[in-house]
Amino acid sequence: MSAPPQAPKNNDIPSFSFGTHPADPAEISVATLLGACSGFAAKKIAKGAGLTIGLGFMGLQALAYTGFVKVDWSKFESALVKKLDADGDGKPPCENYLSSSIADQS
Repeated sequence: MSAPPQAPKNNDIPSFSFGTHPADPAEISVATLLGACSGFAAKKIAKGAGLTIGLGFMGLQALAYTGFVKVDWSKFESALVKKLDADGDGKPPCENYLSSSIADQS
């Protein structure tokens, strides 16, 4: 017959370390530098993309205003609605949202 299990004594409990050791300062500085550089680069890229898109839109609007370019807004709207229409009812998403939220309030 075996003896019943005994409760472990304090010196029998293994010690676990879950990242409680002090960090290496060189490791922190490299991670900080890489994070700052990637954030700086992302900010510059986003600014450049926004500037390019904005200037392109302004240029097209100027050409449309002077008559060099004719914009078919109804064709543009139908293409945009077809692309954004999630439920296939032919209405823009904002109209679907507004009509459903108004119906919910009644």
